[in-house]
Amino acid sequence: MSKTRFLKSLISVDSTKIAIFNGLRTAIAVGIPLIIGVVTGHTVNGIAIAVGALLVSLTDVGGAYQTKAVAMITATIGVAVSAFVGTLVGGYIWLTIPLMFLWGVGAGFAGVYGITGSAIGLVVCVSFLSAIYLPNNLAVAVSMFVQNIAGGAWATVLSLFLWFLKPYQPIQDVIANCYSSLTALITAFDEIIKQSSVVSEQSEHIIELEQKARDALDVARSQLIAVRLTQHGANVRGEHLLVLFEIANQMLDMTIVLTQLLESGNQSQIAYVPTLIKDTFNQMSVACGALVVAVKNGNAAAVETETINNIIATLEQQRYKLRFMLAEAHVGNVAQITEKLIEYILIAVDTVKCLCVGYWKIDDSKIAPIGRDAINRVSTINRVSTINRVSTINRVSTINRISTFFDPLRANFTFESVILRHALRVGLTTAFSIIIYKLFHLPHGFWITLTVVVILKPDFGSTLQRAFQRMGGTIVGAAFATVLAITINSKILLLGLIILMVFAGISFITVNYGFATLFITPLVVLLLNLANPNVEDWQIAGTRILDTIIGGGLALVGGYLLFPSWERLRFPRQLARAIKANQVYNQEVLAGYLQGENIQAIWDARRQAELENSNTAASFQKLLSEPAKCYSSVESSMVLIICLERFFEINTALFTKLHDFDKQYQLPDLDKFALSILDVFSDLADAIENRRQPHPLPPLDRTLDNIHINLEQLVKRNIPTYNAVRDYAFVTMLLDRIVNQVAVMHSKIGATNSN
Repeated sequence: MSKTRFLKSLISVDSTKIAIFNGLRTAIAVGIPLIIGVVTGHTVNGIAIAVGALLVSLTDVGGAYQTKAVAMITATIGVAVSAFVGTLVGGYIWLTIPLMFLWGVGAGFAGVYGITGSAIGLVVCVSFLSAIYLPNNLAVAVSMFVQNIAGGAWATVLSLFLWFLKPYQPIQDVIANCYSSLTALITAFDEIIKQSSVVSEQSEHIIELEQKARDALDVARSQLIAVRLTQHGANVRGEHLLVLFEIANQMLDMTIVLTQLLESGNQSQIAYVPTLIKDTFNQMSVACGALVVAVKNGNAAAVETETINNIIATLEQQRYKLRFMLAEAHVGNVAQITEKLIEYILIAVDTVKCLCVGYWKIDDSKIAPIGRDAINRVSTINRVSTINRVSTINRVSTINRISTFFDPLRANFTFESVILRHALRVGLTTAFSIIIYKLFHLPHGFWITLTVVVILKPDFGSTLQRAFQRMGGTIVGAAFATVLAITINSKILLLGLIILMVFAGISFITVNYGFATLFITPLVVLLLNLANPNVEDWQIAGTRILDTIIGGGLALVGGYLLFPSWERLRFPRQLARAIKANQVYNQEVLAGYLQGENIQAIWDARRQAELENSNTAASFQKLLSEPAKCYSSVESSMVLIICLERFFEINTALFTKLHDFDKQYQLPDLDKFALSILDVFSDLADAIENRRQPHPLPPLDRTLDNIHINLEQLVKRNIPTYNAVRDYAFVTMLLDRIVNQVAVMHSKIGATNSN
C-alpha cells in the first residue's frame, strides 16, 4: 500500500455514515446516570452505571429490534459477569493472566457471529480488563455487577423503547434505503439518456450505484428473515414490506438489463430515446424519492400529493404509449425496460398506500384506470412469490436454528480459520500486556490492554490502520482534554462536555475510528476528573498517551508475529471461489435457455455468486492496506474484480430475459458454448489457486457463429414477431459480452501469474 493511500485511509470520512441518532441516544444513556449521580452525591456510582450503559450501547449495531434485543441483553449479562469476575481476581496475577487470555480468546472468537458478535466480545473483554484494576473484594464486585446490570438495562430500554410503538421501523428504514439507492440509479440513467450518450465514467458510476443497491437489498433481506423468525402466522404489515422488497429487487434487475443495453455501443438507440419517452426517467426518480419518504415514515402522504398524483397519471399514460413502441427497432429494448420500471413503481406506490392503511387493497378510485388490472395482477404475483420464498427460508431457519448457532463455532474450530488465529493472537497479546503493566507498575496500565483489544484485527492491514488512528486520535484528544480540564471548574459544564464527547465519539465511530478516538480520549480524561478532581489532568492525559503507544506497539508486534493472516495469501483463494460461484450462476442461467427454467436453482446460484463477489471485494480492500511489496498485482486484481461484477450483471440480465424469451426459437450450439465457458472458468480458477498460466482460450466467438447466423435467418424469414427477434438479438448481444469479459479475465490472470 502506498504511503499516500495509507494516509488517505487514516483520515477518510464518509459523511453518509455519521450516526447522529446513535450518538444522541448513547449520550442520553450515559448522561442521565451521570447527572443523577452528581446531583445525589453518588458520582462514582453514577459513572459506573454510565460506563455500563456506554459499553452495552456499543453493541447496538442496527438491525431488527429482535436482533438488537438479543445482542444488548447478552452484552448486559456478559459485561456484568465480567466486571464481577475481574474485580475478584484483579489482585491475583496468577489468576488474572490466564483469565485475561481466555477473555481475549473469547472476544476474538465472537467474530464468528459477525459484527454483532465482535461488538459483544469487545465490550465484555473491556469490562473484564477494566475491572481487574479495581480493589478485589466481594462488596466491590457485587456493586460492579449491579451497576453494570443497571447501566446495560437502561441502555437496552432506551434503544428498544420504540419497539412497541413502531415495531417495523428498522425494516421500513432499510427498505426505504433500497428505494433511495434505486432513486440514485434512475437519476443517473436520466442524465445519460438526456445527453444521448454514455461514457466510461458514467458506466462505472452506474455499476457502483448498482452495487450499493445490491448491498441495501442484502441488508433488507437479512432483517426481513430475522423478523419473520420470531413471528407466528402472517402479518399484513410485514407482508406489504416483503412485497416492497421484492419490487425493489425486480427494479434492480431491470436497471442491470438497462446497463447492458447502454453499454452495447448502440449510440443511435440512446440518441433516439429522449424524443419518445421525454422526462419519464426524471418522473420515475421523483416518484421513487416519494416512496422513500413514505416507506420510512409509514405514511402515505408523500405519495398522495398533487405533484405525485400528476406524475403517476403521466407515467400511466407513458406506459401505455411505450407498449406501442416495443416494435420500434431503435428503442424496442429500452422501451420494454422503461415500461416495466414504470409498472413496478406503480405497484410500489399502491403497496405503500396499502401498507399505511393496513389492508391488501385500497379504494380503486385512487388507482389510475389504465394500470389497475396490471397492478392487481403483478401485486398478487409478487406478494405470493415473495411470501413463499421467505416463508421457505423461515421454515428451514426455524428447524435449524440451534444447529445454526453452533455451526460457525464448529466451522472455525481449526487452525486454518482466520478467526481462531485472531482469537489466539488477542488472548496471548492481552495476557502479555497484563504482565508488562503489572511488572513495571504502570499507572492506569489497563489502558495498555484496552488498546491491544481495540486495535487487533484479523488481518494485519486493518490492525496497522487501527493502530495509527488510535495513537493519533489519543495524542490530539489528550492534549485537547488537558486544556478543557484545566480551564473548566464547573461540574455542570464538565457534565455537559462529557455528554457532548459521548455524542461526537459515537456519531463518528462508524465513520473514522481516529476521529472517534479524538473525542473518546477527552471523555475518559474528563470522567476521571469528575470522579477524582484532585488528580492532575495533564498527568492523566500523559499516562493515556504513553499507555496507548505501548499498547499500540504490542498490538502491531502481535499482529505481525503471532499467526499472521496475510490477505495476499487469502485473496487468490477467495478470487478462485468467486470465479467458481459465477461459473455456477452462468451454467444455471444457460441451462434455463436449454432445458427450461429452474428458478430456485438459479436464485441459489445467484445468491452465492453475490456473496463471493462481495467477499472478494472486501478481501481486496484488506489487501490494499498491507505493505505494497507484499503483493505486486494490484491493478490486475482490480480489473478481475470488475470483470466478475460485469459477468455477474450479464448473467443477471440473461436471467431477467429468460422468462420472456420464446423457447421455440433455438439458440444453436448454446450447449457447446456453455460447456466451453464451464471449462474456461474451471481452468481460470485452478490457474489462480495453483499460480500457473491458464490454458489457451478456445474459439468462443466461433461457437456463437451459428447463433448469429440463425438470428440473420430469422430476420430474413420475417416469420417470428418483432418481439421474438428483439429478445433473440438481446440475448445474442449478452453472449457476445460474456466472450469479451472472459477474454479480459484470461489475459489478466496470465499476466498476473507470469509475474
